[in-house]
Amino acid sequence: MEEKRSKPALEEALEEHHELIQVENNLARLFMDDTCPAFKVWIEEGCISCQVCQDIAPQVFRVEDGEDCVVLADAARHFGPLREEIEQAVEDCPVEVIKIE
Repeated sequence: MEEKRSKPALEEALEEHHELIQVENNLARLFMDDTCPAFKVWIEEGCISCQVCQDIAPQVFRVEDGEDCVVLADAARHFGPLREEIEQAVEDCPVEVIKIE
């Protein structure tokens, strides 16, 4: 048997529904905004350790001891301020293994 909700409970549920719609709309705008920072940066297999990415964005990329490049653990905090540098590293990578999403 379906429970009848009181008017205040229905109004509260409707308010919550409208708040969720607002959150969804804000997220949609965020993902469509070109100024939105990258949310994920990774390096696929095939890195030749040329250090181009590290030279461009040392707060994000590191090549140690001539090994493969890595994305630093705290790099996410730099995604917004260094978006252009990260995109430049993607473009300048000679083997095209740096990816952003």
